[in-house]
Amino acid sequence: MKKFFIPLLILAAIPAVTLPAITNHTVDQAKAAETDKPCISIIGEATRELSPDKASISISIENLDTDIKAAKDKTFASFDKAVEALVENGVARECIVVENYSSYPNYDYSCGKNLVGYYSSLNFTYSVDQLDNLKATIDAVSENGFANVNNINYQLSNESELYSEALTEALNSAREKAEKLLGRTDLTLTNVEEECVYYSNTLYRCYNSAMSSQEMVGKVKIKARVKAQFC
Repeated sequence: MKKFFIPLLILAAIPAVTLPAITNHTVDQAKAAETDKPCISIIGEATRELSPDKASISISIENLDTDIKAAKDKTFASFDKAVEALVENGVARECIVVENYSSYPNYDYSCGKNLVGYYSSLNFTYSVDQLDNLKATIDAVSENGFANVNNINYQLSNESELYSEALTEALNSAREKAEKLLGRTDLTLTNVEEECVYYSNTLYRCYNSAMSSQEMVGKVKIKARVKAQFC
């Protein structure tokens, strides 16, 4: 009867080579699981409503005449009167700016196409730094009989500074939301992006000469929005 001998070196080599590799891989996964923390991207917003300290007013003047040059002359004559009225009420000439001018024909289509005359239109804006004087300036312009108040845009002298503060508030808001959702307070800010927000400080209402200065002044909204990532 023949006897067979299996070298023990081969059997011993199998656990010596294979088992340490499996053990090390398991330990590496455990360490990765311990250090891996969830991340979150979240939106933060902040809004402030403040009392403005200055304003920009948009005015339009229109005239209709059968002669195009006469229509233009009337419009600029009205503009000159409006400028003088504003200067008399404390508005600096350099704060009065012509935005655009146009002249175009006006037709009557009730019976064919008949030329009625020519419209002449001029738009200008002016700025006031004292809102107590706002109503007086609008009354002075309106008394010419040709001027229309298009809108009033309220502004803040330190708007840039206030917007920066609102951005900080928006980021803090995003952090608070992330902490609540993740249930942690040891969050690290890994990325932040400023997002565009459209808002208007224009007063959209019809001007009434009976309105008081206080009724005319609205609130300025400062809005900020950020998208932040925390881990």
